[in-house]
Amino acid sequence: MFLLCLGAGSADAQEREQIHVNCKVTLYNKLTKKEIHDKVSWGFCANMDAANRIVRSVEGLSSSDDPLKVYDNLKRIKRDGKITRTTGNNGIIRGNFLPGMAVIVISDEDCRAAAFEVMAGQTEYEVRFEVQRLTGAKKTGVKKRIPRGTIIETDNGEERFNINIPIDKDLIKESTRLIIQTYAVDCLTEDTMDYCKPIVYEGENYHELQDKRMDFDYFKNDKLKDGYDESNVLYPGEDAEINTTIIYKKPDIHRSYKGPSVFALEDYHHVYYKDSLGGSCLRIRPFKFLDFSVAFPDMELSSDFQEVAETQLGDVAIDLHLKFEVGKDVLTADSINQTEQEKLIKELTLAGDELIAPAIVGTASPDGSDRVNRELAEKRARKAQSLIAPYLPHKARPSVKTMLYTWNDVADELERRRMKNEAQAVRDIVAANGNETAADQAMKKLEFYDTAIMPILENMRVMKCTYSYIKEYVMNADEAVAAYYRDKKEYMSGKKRFSNGDYYNLYATITDSVELDTITMMAYNQLKKSSNIYSEKIAPYVYDRMARMQQRLGVPDTTILAPFIDQFETDTTYNKIDMFVTMKDGSEVKMNRRDICVTQALNFYQLQQFKRAQEFVNWLKTANEPPAGLHRLEMFMTLKNKYMVAEDDQDFINAKEFVLNSSDENKAILYTEVPEWRISFENTDDLITRLDNSNPKKWYLKGILWASKAETEPSLSDFYVRNDDGFKVLSKEEENKLISEDFAAFEAYKKKLKEYREKHKNDEAEAESVDITNIKHYLAYFHQSFKMQPSYKRLYYNEGHIDEDMRKKYKYLKKDFAGYDEVFKLLQVRDDRRRAELVPEENGTAAGEADGKAADEPDGKATDGTEGGTGTDSSQPTL
Repeated sequence: MFLLCLGAGSADAQEREQIHVNCKVTLYNKLTKKEIHDKVSWGFCANMDAANRIVRSVEGLSSSDDPLKVYDNLKRIKRDGKITRTTGNNGIIRGNFLPGMAVIVISDEDCRAAAFEVMAGQTEYEVRFEVQRLTGAKKTGVKKRIPRGTIIETDNGEERFNINIPIDKDLIKESTRLIIQTYAVDCLTEDTMDYCKPIVYEGENYHELQDKRMDFDYFKNDKLKDGYDESNVLYPGEDAEINTTIIYKKPDIHRSYKGPSVFALEDYHHVYYKDSLGGSCLRIRPFKFLDFSVAFPDMELSSDFQEVAETQLGDVAIDLHLKFEVGKDVLTADSINQTEQEKLIKELTLAGDELIAPAIVGTASPDGSDRVNRELAEKRARKAQSLIAPYLPHKARPSVKTMLYTWNDVADELERRRMKNEAQAVRDIVAANGNETAADQAMKKLEFYDTAIMPILENMRVMKCTYSYIKEYVMNADEAVAAYYRDKKEYMSGKKRFSNGDYYNLYATITDSVELDTITMMAYNQLKKSSNIYSEKIAPYVYDRMARMQQRLGVPDTTILAPFIDQFETDTTYNKIDMFVTMKDGSEVKMNRRDICVTQALNFYQLQQFKRAQEFVNWLKTANEPPAGLHRLEMFMTLKNKYMVAEDDQDFINAKEFVLNSSDENKAILYTEVPEWRISFENTDDLITRLDNSNPKKWYLKGILWASKAETEPSLSDFYVRNDDGFKVLSKEEENKLISEDFAAFEAYKKKLKEYREKHKNDEAEAESVDITNIKHYLAYFHQSFKMQPSYKRLYYNEGHIDEDMRKKYKYLKKDFAGYDEVFKLLQVRDDRRRAELVPEENGTAAGEADGKAADEPDGKATDGTEGGTGTDSSQPTL
């Protein structure tokens, strides 16, 4: 429910003494015979005439047969009337008013409104609505819904197809039956996979009438009896809105499905109304951005990761993606080859005089003749050698080696990919076939050859370049920090290298979080080239920090930590936490570190792979000493597991409270992603505004939130205050305060506001040679997030908060990129000014940003196709 404010009392009314008013608002459900106390938003009007106009406008909406149209019109009334305050769930309104003023209350659930006049000397009032709320079939209302067909991702092997069908009361009779048939369609192939069980709604006397007139046993003979539930009732003469969810078990948990439906109204004789609604592959993933640092701190930098004395040499192995014509040692006419060649030359020349024993390794997959494969691999390696050698010192001329993979190598790789049965099938073929040709033919007959084996074979055909370099001694902490700040650009570009011991000292000494992220990126990119990652003592620490940084940026990656997790032999058999594994060279490596397993659980959680995340949590509990605070991680798990399933459960309530209060960022995320949890749009916008401008999540969340304002968003002049005007556009809160304190001043302000808007109505478009007149605010916010974190664009194209109709109406287009940038500059003026108010301790910085320039404008330029673009931000690590 909400309540509207149009103005205040007349001038002479203000001279009268204010009255403190208490009003009880009650909703009486005629079906359940119970009272309901809902949240109430409330305000006041100048007089009863103004209030009655609002009442008539609201109640005139209930005759509409289009609930979305009702919702849009009601939003317009809310905007024009200026929504003010909200109470809790007790239904009590309290406020100070002048006699003659009118208080107006609206129940949006049933499009009902009421108003009362404040009388001199009377302090207690009551408003009572009589409503009907049904289970299954609801009175047409305007409750904000998830867009039709949008799926909430739960990753439990099921799809939840949301069905919403408004039905006009004129179509409903006692003999009416509604039949809904939903079918599952593969989002990738558009193939119809299955037909779901029909759902049936009927008039309340349908069975009695049918059995009487036809001597018909409904529950014995009707083919649709299994789709009927006693709560699925249609009431003659009443509008109905069907809200139901069909749960479909996925045949393939890795695929996505949508649920279009057809529905029909029939009586005992014929179908008299038929229609359909489309499904959507868009998904809402409400927990994708959550910050888990509150559950577990970063891994402790222990002495396990310290290398006091470096070995003399560092070994590097990198892939060389040169493309050759099939069966030849001739390079394809492809610009990628030139780029790859230049990249390798740069890599080798950066090592300078420290470069030792470079080698080009020609590799060959096991399919085909060993002799032919080996000869071709050697020829191609020599071709690569001839391209690179002229750019290197004579003493560093690359040698040529060949490596021929076997089918057993393929089996080993399948096992690493958790495909144990497939690996065994390959080994069985190797054992059963004595010659290469027979084995090749048998392999090609395997049903998983194209999907699982072919990608492995392609990777085996990629050449490699190996080399060593002389490591420098380990600097002490002061030396390492001084070198980092002095030669930061050289280290970031790869022109200089830190040793592993240097990185340990940097981590132990530097505390600035931004610098630590930069150091992590440098160390990670360097360690990735190591020929034996397990020989690098600091690697587990760096990789864990890298995975946590990816989580904070909203792009988790489970492959980062995979080398350090000897997880299980099968999907259900787990090895020990903190176990030591003997490597082929005889060395022992610590695997399954608790911190790394925690981070991997968080990765799976953020990727919405909740079953895998829960497996890791259960696994961690098997340790002799489970990680302290594991219950905090389980709070996040409980939030997901019971969301939309058991939200009345006390465990869910506790988990929700914990996560919401875990950080301002998490509260902003959940209030944005789960609209029904919000206090208000303004409150949620403020929570997001408080986030740092360098956080790409901030602008993505702004995009989601402001998409709901696409049709009613304020003019840009509301946000952009020009210094030469000496006039400030007030927020809604400031307007309400001015109304209550000085109504005459408010009237003067409204007059100036009108003049201001008229004066500047075209300034935004004239300020730049960019047309921004049709640019929606939410797209400008999304565009900024994509520039800072390009991978977010993949999220946007599957984002369920932006429905299909909106995507068609307001397309994200490359031709509008300049317009998005210009609109964002204006929006950030507004946001930075508000942030300065919300975060006063940062007032100096925020206010400075608000004076004109967007503080975090990335330098990157969009480079891809007509719809979309990528870029980088110099303030963010490039992933």
